[in-house]
Amino acid sequence: MVRGDSCVRGFTLIEMIVVLALISIMLFIGLPAFRDNLFDSSLKSTSRKVIGFVKGVRELAVRERQSYYLYIDMIDQTLRFSQDSDKPVWLEPMAYSKQTQQIPTMPDSEKEAKREKTGHQDQLVFPDGVRIFEVQTADSGKIAEGEKKIWISQKGYMEQMVLHLEDRNKKIFSLHFQPFLENVTIYETYTPIP
Repeated sequence: MVRGDSCVRGFTLIEMIVVLALISIMLFIGLPAFRDNLFDSSLKSTSRKVIGFVKGVRELAVRERQSYYLYIDMIDQTLRFSQDSDKPVWLEPMAYSKQTQQIPTMPDSEKEAKREKTGHQDQLVFPDGVRIFEVQTADSGKIAEGEKKIWISQKGYMEQMVLHLEDRNKKIFSLHFQPFLENVTIYETYTPIP
């Protein structure tokens, strides 16, 4: 707009409304994720780590065609896994020798190199303030002390299990692991095995 010698510059009402609408939409989408990451509870993050750890072991069992044991240690507050030594460790599709009828196994040094290459951690240590409250399985029932050993088959199947985690504020999360499904159901309260 030009009035005489002076030039008045500014934004129109429509431009202001469009800019404010765009800023509002960006804040509406971005702030909840930012808030969740900023104020995330250690119980939620530990639950995600546990689920990822167990899924990783199940996927490793399928990929390596090797059964594993998952150890839930309620004294040291750790999860760890190891191979089931009763089964063949490694099979190449054409490695089975028809003449000798033997299945080759991978040497320990190659196993370690392969594990380093895939980036699997053998152990998950729980942070301060979060603890394994209880483990429930369909066969063993409730276990609140000691160590529980869960067998994971070559196909990634495992015993039905509920892992109860507790934080300092006595808030409990129940993680329900199903034998044949990868999905894990999380309850923000104590729920027993069905």
